[in-house]
Amino acid sequence: MDPQRRTLVIQITIIGVVCIVLAALAVTLLPRFQPAEQHKVTIRVESSVGNATIQYSAGDITQLDAKKTFSTPWEKSWVLKRGTQVTLTAGNPQQDGTLKCFIKLDGNPWKSEIAKMPIDKVACAGIVP
Repeated sequence: MDPQRRTLVIQITIIGVVCIVLAALAVTLLPRFQPAEQHKVTIRVESSVGNATIQYSAGDITQLDAKKTFSTPWEKSWVLKRGTQVTLTAGNPQQDGTLKCFIKLDGNPWKSEIAKMPIDKVACAGIVP
């Protein structure tokens, strides 16, 4: 066999072995990089006047009493499954100042909104990825 042909056969063999090794690594490591099935979700409300009416839902967890007033800053956390819908609405009974709502996913900012009066409500929502 001539030297050029031998070099070509060796190169093709090496490339084939590298491809097989990379495919094997991908198959064994791929499950580790799939998205988590559950995430820590934190909802938070801040009001410049110190309190707010808060309504929220996270899957089967709900607080929908629009007349219930909470001191702010206020927050709540859960571990939720991927695909769970999260909603948060805050109102300002004093009709003054600013309202802020936040939703964090695994400690990182995910959703947020700010309302300055005379807007009387702020809302954040999302589906856990």
